[in-house]
Amino acid sequence: MKKSSLAPCIFALLALMGCTQPSGYTPTKVTSITINWQHGGTVGAYGNGIALNAQSPVQFTASVLPTNASDQAVTWSVTYQGNPTAYATIDANGILTSTIENDLPVVVMATADDGSGVSASLSVYLYLD
Repeated sequence: MKKSSLAPCIFALLALMGCTQPSGYTPTKVTSITINWQHGGTVGAYGNGIALNAQSPVQFTASVLPTNASDQAVTWSVTYQGNPTAYATIDANGILTSTIENDLPVVVMATADDGSGVSASLSVYLYLD
């Protein structure tokens, strides 16, 4: 029979109540992130990334390991030629939207919120039909 630990749930509840972590508690840090996507249109290959029709928003999600990481939240960002861009936006829920009527290569990045410094990126070519 597999045992499950209630410790993470208890610690989260204590944090919500304004309590501090018990002495000796060490949070489990994120070690890797994989970026996934959901898109109703055609998805093609683009170098080591993907090509998507930019006429509708694209939903990205992050798979975080280990699965028992204390904080599995990520912060999303999108860059164009290595710089933050207004050509495309990505919200806190991972929804990417193109803001221009042009083909555009961008990089989507998910960065762990736990302070581990772990991140993942995916090259995305947004195109218009």
